[in-house]
Formats: sequence, structure tokens, C-alpha cells
Amino acid sequence: MDISKHSEQISGYLEEYKNFMGITEFPAYLLTIEQMNQDDLANIERQGRASAAEVAYDQEKGIYDLIIHDERLISKGLLFHEFTHILDIERYVRQGQTELNEAIAGFTEYHAAQVAFMLRVGTKSITDTPYFCMESIIATEEGPKTVERYLMEKHELACTQFDKKDLLTDIKEINIAFGVLYNYWGVRSICEMYAPDYLERGNNRLFAQHLPSRVFFEMNKLMHGWLDDGQIYQSAVLYSNAVFPLMADVARIKKRKQVIH
Repeated sequence: MDISKHSEQISGYLEEYKNFMGITEFPAYLLTIEQMNQDDLANIERQGRASAAEVAYDQEKGIYDLIIHDERLISKGLLFHEFTHILDIERYVRQGQTELNEAIAGFTEYHAAQVAFMLRVGTKSITDTPYFCMESIIATEEGPKTVERYLMEKHELACTQFDKKDLLTDIKEINIAFGVLYNYWGVRSICEMYAPDYLERGNNRLFAQHLPSRVFFEMNKLMHGWLDDGQIYQSAVLYSNAVFPLMADVARIKKRKQVIH
């Protein structure tokens, strides 16, 4: 694998991203490109393309590692999504703030999905007003789709994740499920802001069943539009209230099993 070729390509996408976001500076990062087998690639397809890459952040050293799980999955939309994670962490998290870094996970998945979808519907910058309707055709990694189909596939993927039998027994699965949900909310927010024929069609039953009803209601109510700093903080609090107790339950169960054995 010629990582220098991909590094040059990704650097080009970063320059486009900076222009798109209206910024001149961007944090330094490491680049890791893995080679996956067919089973791993199939898992990525099931989890959604957002899982084709990730950003690892070293809390103590303040170092970002952009990890792409397979060179065949590199795309501008994928990189815009991951660059947004780096930018959000840099803006809202300070070194050593482990809990805050985990708590903004929902917001940054939402924001990254917004940014990548704005690119997908043809805007030249994040401040532009896109012109599209729900039947507009957009390019995706799986081929052309209507905006409506793309949105509903995001919703269906979130439903699939929340309907897994092992959801509440695995911290990784919890992270994936909520990440996919916030990705759906990010795409939904762009549609409701800019598509004149948008109608809410997604059913929230599966998402709400694992959470206190009030917590989910507040989460769903908040994730609309472009969030300001106060709303980002509020989203972190809600994410903590929703997700951290589920993770704590998993940790307690695993600890109990270890004691029994």
C-alpha cells in the first residue's frame, strides 16, 4: 500500500474542507490506513459507512490519529465527516477532559453528519443555503438515491442497531447504536431546515425503549438545526444521562461475571 499517495489525496481533501468550513487552521493529526478482510468490510456495510473511519484522540498528549479502515473506502464525504470530529474535539475538549470528550460524542456525530450531508447536496460552503427537495437525486457510495431514501436508510440503520439483542451487553455496540442515531438526526436536521417538502416519518419507538422517556424526549427535541455552544453543552449533558448509565450497567454485569468465574 502506497500510504504517501493516500496522504497526498487526504491532504487535498483537507484543504477543500478548510475552504468549505471557512477556517484557515486545522490541528495536526497522524494518519493510519489499515487493510481489512472481507468479513470486516461486511461489518462496516452493516454498521454504515461512517464506521469506515474513526478518530482516536490521545487525551494526555492531545494527539489525533485519523484511522481509515480500508484504502478502498476513502471518499471526500467520509473525510469531511472525520475532519469534523477532529475540529469539534479541538474546539470543545481540553486535554485530560476524558468525560467531556465522551459526552460530546453525540453532538459531534450529529455535526459531522450535517457537514457531510451539506457537501452531498451540493453546497460549496457550510454557510450556503442548499436547494433540494426530498425527491432530489444525490450521489452516494452505493449509487444514486433520492434524499428521502438516503434519510430513511439512516433511520433504518439506527433501528437495526437499537434492535440488536446484545445492545445492552456490549459497550462498543452502545457506542455504535447512539452514533448511528445521531448521524440520522444530523441528516434529518438538514432536510427539515432546507427541503420544503420534508415530513417527519421516522418512528422513535426502538430508540426510546432503552431510555427514560423524558431523557429521550429532550434529546430528540434538541437535535434540530445548527447547535450553538449552549445547546452543545446541553446535548453533552443529555448524552451523559442517556448513555453513561447503560455503559455502567454493562461494566457492572461484566465485573459480576468475572467474580462468579
